[in-house]
Order: sequence, then structure tokens, then C-alpha cells
Amino acid sequence: MKVLGVEFAPLNIPLKRRMQTLAVVIGAGLFFFGVFWGTGLFVYLLFFTSFYYLPLLYVVWMVYDSKTPKRGGRPIGWVRRWPIWCYARDYYPVSLVKTGELDPSRNYIFGYHPHGIVCAGAFINFATDSTGFDKLYPGIKTLLLTLNMNFYIPLSRELAMFYGAYRLNHNLHMLN
Repeated sequence: MKVLGVEFAPLNIPLKRRMQTLAVVIGAGLFFFGVFWGTGLFVYLLFFTSFYYLPLLYVVWMVYDSKTPKRGGRPIGWVRRWPIWCYARDYYPVSLVKTGELDPSRNYIFGYHPHGIVCAGAFINFATDSTGFDKLYPGIKTLLLTLNMNFYIPLSRELAMFYGAYRLNHNLHMLN
């Protein structure tokens, strides 16, 4: 369908494909615009409403909770299992192929290259449970490392910790 010279997607696209596209739009929106939404909400509440105390309490919380990103956040299983991640997996498509056994009593580092800016494949494979990593390799916990600045952005910080993301820095070390 063409309106005013703009070509729109046909109306007969299956619902499943529309859901996949919506999942990617939401995921990309959270990634690219989360900083604006989180910061915008923070500034709006602080300066333009009577709820100015909420951002102040959040800053106190961020200071109090500043070590959590260094320890792997607070992974929440139901966030990692949101159906949106399965739709995003199928959109690209992303798959995980098991080529060998891994001993669950050991630690592993998975290098992901080329990762680009968004790292959608790494995110879908290792920060969500949508490709079945937890079933293919039971007992191995996957965590994603990300830039320090991602843990200073209101709301995006909490989402990253819900996935179980770690703050990456030069002296990072993890203990069992």
C-alpha cells in the first residue's frame, strides 16, 4: 500500500511476523532510547511534578546499590523468559548450536565477534533464555558484560541487572 509516496508493509503479513517486528522495535527502543526515557522521566519528576522526591530516592538507591552491577545484578528468571525475546530470536533469526559438552563446575568466557553496537545475537543467546542455553548446558549461568555507563542510566540500569548483566571494568574478577 502506498500513501503520499510512502510505501507501507502489505496488510497480509502474518501476525507472527508482526509480533517479531514489534519485539525488535521494543527491544531496540529500550536499547537506543532507554537513556532518553529514563533520564527524561527522572528530570520530569524532579523538576516538573510534586513527586520530586522519587528521583532523589532513586539516586540514594543507586548509591546504596552501587556494588550490585559488579556482582551480576539481580537476574530475574521471568524477565529472561519474556515471550518478547522468543519473537526477537525468530525475527533475526538467532540460534544456538551445541558443538560440545561443557563442565558445569568450571567457568567459561564466551567471546562474541563481530558484536557491533547492539549485540542482538549475544543478548538473545546469553542474557535471555530464548535459545535454550539453560537446557543445552544445565548448571552453567550466562551473564553479559556491558559498559559502566549503562549502570548510570535510570531504569535502563534496572533492566540490565534484571538480565544479570555485569559492569565491565579493568579490574573485574568473578568469584564462585
